Amino acid sequence: MNEAQQKEIFEKCPILYRNRNLGPEQNLMCFGFECGPGWFDLIFELSVAIEAIAQRMQAEGTEENRLPYAMQVKEKFGELRFYVGNEYHEFSNLIEAAESRSEEICEECGKPGSLRKKDGWYSTACDACFEKY
Repeated sequence: MNEAQQKEIFEKCPILYRNRNLGPEQNLMCFGFECGPGWFDLIFELSVAIEAIAQRMQAEGTEENRLPYAMQVKEKFGELRFYVGNEYHEFSNLIEAAESRSEEICEECGKPGSLRKKDGWYSTACDACFEKY
């Protein structure tokens, strides 16, 4: 994901990404989003949905150290992985749905794609992007 896309998500979701600069011992978001730009919309939508829940929790008096925070967002075996600290059931279904949808979105360009394997590596790609591998 490119820097402008990351910045947009960080600015829109300050609670969820508040711990991103803590360093790798505490939070792997210090490495940014470890996936291609094609998943931007998917990750943005998921982040905004979790941020809305976090804002509601904050307004209801939940202490900051109990609010959800992103720990790592990456590609693994061709699928999105979205790890959250202080995970609550309310948004675990959102995460599972987004991770499942990532199997149908090209990680590079965002067009419809499918989970594929080449030379032992998994990726979710459209036909055009898969040809580039």
